[in-house]
Amino acid sequence: MIMTKDVVRKAVEAIHARKNTNENEIVFVADHVKPRMVKMGYALKKCGLKIILLLEKKNRLEINKSDVQYYDNVLYFDGQDDAYRKCLLYSPIVYHVFSEAYVNEWAAHLIRNKTQLGKIVYDQYDIYRGFVTNQLDAIGEREKYCLENADGLCCRMFETQHLKHKFHYHFNGKRILFLDYCWNRYNLTSVSQGKCEKIKFVYGGRLLARPTINVERYKIELNGFCYIARTIQKNNAYFVIIPSAPCKGSKYSAYRTMRKKYECLNIKEPMNYEELIRYESQMNYGIDCVELEEDIGAFCEQESSFDIRAKNKYYATNKYFDYLDAGIVPIYGRKGELFGNYLARMGGAVKCSLEEMPDKIEELKTNCEENRKKACKAREVLSIDNQIHRLIAFYRGI
Repeated sequence: MIMTKDVVRKAVEAIHARKNTNENEIVFVADHVKPRMVKMGYALKKCGLKIILLLEKKNRLEINKSDVQYYDNVLYFDGQDDAYRKCLLYSPIVYHVFSEAYVNEWAAHLIRNKTQLGKIVYDQYDIYRGFVTNQLDAIGEREKYCLENADGLCCRMFETQHLKHKFHYHFNGKRILFLDYCWNRYNLTSVSQGKCEKIKFVYGGRLLARPTINVERYKIELNGFCYIARTIQKNNAYFVIIPSAPCKGSKYSAYRTMRKKYECLNIKEPMNYEELIRYESQMNYGIDCVELEEDIGAFCEQESSFDIRAKNKYYATNKYFDYLDAGIVPIYGRKGELFGNYLARMGGAVKCSLEEMPDKIEELKTNCEENRKKACKAREVLSIDNQIHRLIAFYRGI
């Protein structure tokens, strides 16, 4: 008898249906390994749960050997059918599905088959509709389906609120706001002691290259970096950029020109996470906002494909948690930014837009040590160990 794929699938589904839920097991399904996944895996395993990682085969080489320790088993899948078959090997409390802004087809496939699989928590790194484009294209349709039909949504930022209010999405599953959070495991000596004689700023993250998808966004960020460098140079301060990718080739030439123009500026090579945290610990403040409000206003008048003000309001970034782990203070300043305001209420960030920077540098100098102490206290509260119980309760409550 020849066993067709359909016959095999139904047989595996029947075996899976007879299994009892393993109340001690979580299955992660992802295409890329993001920092939040590693932190979650570490904290969940520390709480006694067994963590299985199913990773898309084409990205199998990207997982760091040091990160494997946080998973009890790692399997690779190739396509949506293979992802489904490998999910059927397990019967966990939940399948925690991690997707990107372009919304993996296999993610939608798993949610379509959740009746056979079991409970699915959907976790999209960046939201697509309204933040990449306002149009409901094929990617947007997949995103809408996943967000509205998963048993639970694990939100790393506030963006689903925009979908709910502007596009009237209805989320059938429960939602939890679960940020990227801090490791809180680095015992580093900060340079901040009293008033800083020469204040040090760092930006650690991606740089938009040219050509890019949106040339105007590139111009806005480049202009913002130049504004920061000019301001810092006038105030005898120091500014370091640590890009997440090498700053090489013609597409990054403007950044190299900027480095030559401003003596206060240094652009380093990309660093692994441990190196990044140790280097950033020698700074005083970590920068995220690199946009002037005037440029944002001009962009909004020209651009209609997405709402940059909404993006700035609802987004969140792992960068802030890197700064906190390094023992330095994040500064934020985007108009209406929810994430920065949230951290500031906990003492974990200081408001300073680019426009405010010339007038606030002296204040930032004076309050270096006080701001650092507040940020370190906030880091304790925002540690993954201190937050993971909320995620476990969410899993069990779906």
